[in-house]
Amino acid sequence: MSGIITTRIDKSDPYPRAPRRAHRSRRHRLRVIGLAMPLLLSVEGRHGLHEMLSLSRVDARLLHGLRSRFDAEVTLLLVGDAARGHGVGRALFDHAISRFHDTGVNRYFLFTDTSCNVGFYEHRGLSRLRERRAALRGGVAETFYLYEGRS
Repeated sequence: MSGIITTRIDKSDPYPRAPRRAHRSRRHRLRVIGLAMPLLLSVEGRHGLHEMLSLSRVDARLLHGLRSRFDAEVTLLLVGDAARGHGVGRALFDHAISRFHDTGVNRYFLFTDTSCNVGFYEHRGLSRLRERRAALRGGVAETFYLYEGRS
């Protein structure tokens, strides 16, 4: 793997407050629950689910009261160790921001933590809005960040 980036654009939803969106959200949650069920059968799976839920709570606290100001989110950016420092992350990120711009996204956000290269986001012009310390992985405290960008 060289790298991957995933995003979510909310601005493109033509029915942002319609009941249809609530139906899609409910359907998504049911699908996630269905996919997660096999994980409950193993200790490692239960630990992974617990960590994922804990991380979701940290993210929700970071985003509290700010959700309506964003049109999109960078949900994931991964670059393989061998590809780091060769412009792969920059190219992926720039492509995603270009798509944001083309679809009319003004503001986007992303979550990251101390295990990631937070300097990358600052170098790309994002602003750190909030941070929160929490212990998730084996009780080791990390700092989690909410960044904002404009396209």
